[in-house]
Amino acid sequence: MIENIQPKILKRAFATIVDYGIFYALIFFLINQFGVISDDGSKSIKGIEALIIPVYWFLYFPVCEYRFSSTLGKLPFGLKVFSEDGKQITFLQALKRRIIDPIDLFTYGIVAFLAVKFSQNHQRLGDMFANTIVIGGEALRCINCNTKLYIEANEIIDNSYTCPECEYNGKVKA
Repeated sequence: MIENIQPKILKRAFATIVDYGIFYALIFFLINQFGVISDDGSKSIKGIEALIIPVYWFLYFPVCEYRFSSTLGKLPFGLKVFSEDGKQITFLQALKRRIIDPIDLFTYGIVAFLAVKFSQNHQRLGDMFANTIVIGGEALRCINCNTKLYIEANEIIDNSYTCPECEYNGKVKA
């Protein structure tokens, strides 16, 4: 049996940095290209044009997580978002888990770190609110032949894996 399979906090942190790096890069680009120069020389987007920022947030985070169970930041780390029952998340769940983002952002990730570190299912507050979990991306070795394996989310949810080398059926305990 393989024990303690959960996404590493560091992987989740890097995934978040990538996601918000993409988010802020586009915002910077939009402000630089379409912003109006104010009296102090800075640029800003005002009025109806400012709605592009929450619309972009809404399209990127909840839509990606609903449609692909992941974001561009999570993909390189093999992380995926699932409902606590192991099914694909609904759009409402994707939206609910992101509504809590301001708490994570305004506390510089400290609340998110503590929640993931100490909650039973390693969930952020947004995950707890939406009944979702982030899993996957863990490298393990088969206990029968010692082949390096990458456990997928469905294998964690099913609590089992099959080694492609020796066809050993092992158990996974999250």
